Amino acid sequence: MGTPDYINKIVILGAGSVATHLAIALDKSGYKISQIYSRTSGSAELLSLKINSEYITDLKHLDTDADLYIIALKDSVVECLIRKLFVNGIVVHTSGTLPMAVLKNMSSSYGVFYPLQTFSKSRSISFDHIPVCIEASDPRTLQSIRLVAQNLTDKIFEIDSEQRQYLHLSAVFSCNFSNFMYVVAADILKSRNINFEILIPLIREFLDKVSVMDPWDAQTGPAIRDDGSIISRQLELLDTFPEYKEIYRQITEKIIDRKNKENNP
Repeated sequence: MGTPDYINKIVILGAGSVATHLAIALDKSGYKISQIYSRTSGSAELLSLKINSEYITDLKHLDTDADLYIIALKDSVVECLIRKLFVNGIVVHTSGTLPMAVLKNMSSSYGVFYPLQTFSKSRSISFDHIPVCIEASDPRTLQSIRLVAQNLTDKIFEIDSEQRQYLHLSAVFSCNFSNFMYVVAADILKSRNINFEILIPLIREFLDKVSVMDPWDAQTGPAIRDDGSIISRQLELLDTFPEYKEIYRQITEKIIDRKNKENNP
């Protein structure tokens, strides 16, 4: 079977957060998810019930007639999996870091389908405006993958493997690391019986600002003002949170250094 011009039947390998949201979105868009694969039955069975699909835990039972195989597994598992399989349909992975070329021995038509979003199984999310980054082994495969993406979202980007690694790195800083800052803030607030909810309007306004401003231009706070008295006082407050004190110190120093470089290029 060559590269299909139209994708109809899809197999999803994985049943985690990315696989779950992707399977549900594809199902809603009219695609037939013929199988869900997972090494354990619990999450695979639950997902298969949501989209009226079969689930398997043994690759010996893999549907070999699918048009598209989406691998939504941990990177280490993907690298192990690809040594065991060869299929005729298109194969894509959803990783932000694995190069596309890792799939070249699994199919003659392969690519990447990377949704740039944070997913949690417990929280529903619309795919309508989620950026999906695509890459493919050849133009025909790229077009087939693009058609799938167009049925899910209005934001599609052709991003190559090197670019995607830097994109994922920036996502770690902007999402994963910033969320840990919220964890730190919540810990500090809890110590004084203050609800984290009080920070939500501040966080929302900041996100609104960086959507229309350069992030550096949106920077505020004692570090950008180089307000030594406030910085010293807040470092003293962090004596009760020694695990966070060094984080505060280093980030403050980086902001001040950046400000000095911007003012003295």
